[in-house]
Amino acid sequence: MHLLGAVADEYDYAALPTIVPQTHEHRADMEWVTLQAPARFCMCAVLTNCCDLEFRNGRVPAQMVSLARLRPISPDIRRDPERFASLQANKDPRDQRDAGYIGYFYLEQHALLQHQDWVVQFEQAVNIPSTDIGLLLRKKIIQLDDRTRVKFKIKLGVTFLRINNEEIAAGL
Repeated sequence: MHLLGAVADEYDYAALPTIVPQTHEHRADMEWVTLQAPARFCMCAVLTNCCDLEFRNGRVPAQMVSLARLRPISPDIRRDPERFASLQANKDPRDQRDAGYIGYFYLEQHALLQHQDWVVQFEQAVNIPSTDIGLLLRKKIIQLDDRTRVKFKIKLGVTFLRINNEEIAAGL
C-alpha cells in the first residue's frame, strides 16, 4: 500500500523530502488519509446488510459498503468431483461433521454473470464509502433469493466470527 502525502513547505530540495500524510475530511472526521493499493475491477458480492443500504431521509445508514470479490473457481477444485460438489453444495459451515468450504460461497451459472459459475471469496473484501452508493446501485446485476441469502449470511458470519478452540475450551 502507498500513503499519499505532501511535501512540507519548508523543504529545501537538497535530499529526499519527509512526506507528511495528507489528511482530508470524511463525515466530520479530519484524520482520514488516502491509501493506494493494488486493485482489480471485477464483479463483487455486497456483504453489507441490505437494510443498511436502503435510503432513509435521503441517505443510507451505513457509512461504508463491504464488497467481496467474485472469483473464477480454481482449476484444482473444479477438476476434483468431490471438492467441486462440496463447493456447489454451500454446506452449512456450522456442521461439525462436514462444514464444506469456509470462506467461499458458490454462485450458479447465470446469464447476467457472464454465463458462468463463480465463487465469492469472503477474505478478498474491500470497504468503500457509502457516498458511492448511487454508482453501486446502478451496477447491481442480480439479487439472491431469500433462502440463498440466508445461507450466504451464515457462511459469511462463520467465516469471520466462528468460535475458536480456546473459546470452546473455556466454555464460552
